[in-house]
Amino acid sequence: MLFWFIMLSVSFAQTIIKAEVDKEILPVGDELVYKLTINSPEKNLPAPKFPDFKGFDVLSSAQTSEISISKENFATFMVYVFILSPKEPGKIMIAPSSIKINGKDYFSSDFEIEVKPGQIKSFPPGRTDSPAVSGPQITL
Repeated sequence: MLFWFIMLSVSFAQTIIKAEVDKEILPVGDELVYKLTINSPEKNLPAPKFPDFKGFDVLSSAQTSEISISKENFATFMVYVFILSPKEPGKIMIAPSSIKINGKDYFSSDFEIEVKPGQIKSFPPGRTDSPAVSGPQITL
């Protein structure tokens, strides 16, 4: 129990920005999930600055937020998710995301994504219906 109290206290004390991708190697036609998490003791967080995702099409995006309040502490937890599809084979850099809070800049990590040649899935001629597709599972 003491461990969780200490971890909760630490999470309230500082701003943390973390970016993740679900894979660093993928074929053309596949999808990449980019997730940015921001945890801060500030009440009103400005919008973060995202990379421009050059070399990718942004298929969709989502955002969620959570606020935690205790007697002495306040924390805002924000999660942003982007579903990206690479445009062509090669190495693509995803620059860091950033956020400026109270005059201080915070940065996430950057990523080098390797896109391999691949086949975009298509349907046989004459087929107009699409089979059930299971896309990436996203947990916010």
